[in-house]
Formats: sequence, structure tokens, C-alpha cells
Amino acid sequence: MILAGLSEFLIAAGIVFALLNIRPSSTPINALVTIGLLSTLVASLLGAVKFLSAFDTSQYHQVFTYFSKHIGMTAFIIGASWSHLKSHRAKQFALSILVVAAGSFTVNFFTKLDLLSVSIMLIALIFVAYQVAYNKQAQNNIFISIAVLTSTLLWGAIINDTDIKIGIFHVCVAAFLIFFTLALRIKRVA
Repeated sequence: MILAGLSEFLIAAGIVFALLNIRPSSTPINALVTIGLLSTLVASLLGAVKFLSAFDTSQYHQVFTYFSKHIGMTAFIIGASWSHLKSHRAKQFALSILVVAAGSFTVNFFTKLDLLSVSIMLIALIFVAYQVAYNKQAQNNIFISIAVLTSTLLWGAIINDTDIKIGIFHVCVAAFLIFFTLALRIKRVA
């Protein structure tokens, strides 16, 4: 599982890139971004250990991956885009997306609905793309990040080798982090 393990470091690099380039002005919103990204960072580092060594970190990797998938990434999307939201109503909608993500986090303890968390992330991304429509470059980067993220479903369906499948998934997550960060580090003008 060498590709799966090494590609975890690409996710870590994408997270570091996001942490260095996205600086929300609000402390609670900054906490959302940081918690979302750090949960994903811990998951990726535990995954690297899991795939590249004899240490069994599977249980811990699974816990942090679950948190990251069901609430951490959505918290990052909403928190990172907060300064780009145009109105109080937009911020309320963003917060409602977070509440739904928290609900997904809870529901998935009892029933496996993995596509629910992916759907919530996609709704959040489309919402953010709408909010940055004034900046076509930012909007295009968000659309690329959506395409890269949703392509993981395709790769998962057509690739049989588990190592390659996980490696490509990690590359897609890293690319998502980079394109989304590039979109939002562009300052809001309007």
C-alpha cells in the first residue's frame, strides 16, 4: 500500500497550503477552518503510518477520517468562505449547512449513509461558487475543486487495485484542497 501511504503526504501538503493561505477574520470562524483541517491532517498522518509501516493505526485513522468526512471538510468549506459571503442571509444558510453536516455526523453513527456527507459538501461548494460569482477565476477554481472531488466516485468505480484507488483518492483530495484554497485566497472586492 505504498501509493496509498505516500499520497497521504499530498493531503498533508494541501492542508498546510490551506492553513497558510486562508485567514478568516473571525476567531470562531478561524476555529472552524482549523478544526476542519486539523482533523483531516491527523487522519492523513495516521493513514500514512497505517499504510507505510507495521503499526496498526487503523482504528484511530478511521475515527479521524469519519470526523473529517462527515463534518471537518464541510466546516473547512464554510469557514474558509465566510469572508466571501455577501449577506446575513448567506451566512445563515452557511450555518444551516453546518447544522445539517452535524446531523449527518450523528446519523452516520447509526446508519451508513456515506453519500449524505458527500452531498452536503457538494451543496456547500455550489453555494460558495454562487457566492463568489463576482470573481470568475475564483468561481472556476471552485468548479475545478468540485470536479476533482466528485471524480473520486468515478475512480472508485473503475479501478480495482486498492492501493491505486486509495492513492488516486488522496491525490484528488489534495487537489481539491489546493484549488479551493486558491479560489478563496483571492480577496473579496464587492
